[in-house]
Amino acid sequence: MANPQDLWLELIKLSSFNFFDGERVVEDLKANRELWDSAIMLGNEGILLRDLPKGIHNVDTLYILTDKRRVEKLLEVVKGWEYDNIYMLEGEEAMSFLGFWSSEGTDKVVVVLWWD
Repeated sequence: MANPQDLWLELIKLSSFNFFDGERVVEDLKANRELWDSAIMLGNEGILLRDLPKGIHNVDTLYILTDKRRVEKLLEVVKGWEYDNIYMLEGEEAMSFLGFWSSEGTDKVVVVLWWD
């Protein structure tokens, strides 16, 4: 059985549109695997459901899980990805997003990139 992260990376690779280059993003993520824990790309569920029969994986938001120690180096990697918006979930916001309710997740950072 395939590793779920590998499946997500394949979906990201297939999702190129406008300025989003899925192949480059996946190549950069794989080349810098030590900087992140997981990555997924999502979009509006209704639009995704509508476009799947056409062979289109219509997504626009990439979420990358890392931590405070590695985030600055990861931000250097993503600089050339031509995203329209980037922000980070940190501290309590990241802990809530990730479902941590103890100090276990206090060092986690979610980098969120969005393409129009």
